[in-house]
Amino acid sequence: MEMNFEQYAKEAEKTWGHTPAYREYEAKKLTPEQQKSAGTALMELFKEFAAVKDGAPDAPQAQAAVQTLQAYISAHFYSCSNDVLKGLGQMYGAGGEFTENIDAYAGEGTAAFAAKAIEAYCKGN
Repeated sequence: MEMNFEQYAKEAEKTWGHTPAYREYEAKKLTPEQQKSAGTALMELFKEFAAVKDGAPDAPQAQAAVQTLQAYISAHFYSCSNDVLKGLGQMYGAGGEFTENIDAYAGEGTAAFAAKAIEAYCKGN
């Protein structure tokens, strides 16, 4: 599935352009090719959630997938605190474009499961 990272970048700027996390992301000055590569690698991480989505969101494998996701976002985009992660999780499971894209990439129900796993992680940490 081809992702429209340029569209996501515009949406992110509109929604979070005033935040420190967005300013941190902007300071990285990723080229469009780097953005696409990092975005594709991010989507690949959702396959870890897909592999365990028949289990409990608070199971060790699901929680490890959350930790991997949070670390990746922090390393490649911006500092992903638990508060930021919680907001991302809510977006992933909200039923809009993020949900559709995650499910199209990693399998139906993956976004909702990832959202639940992230919620469980943030409650426990």
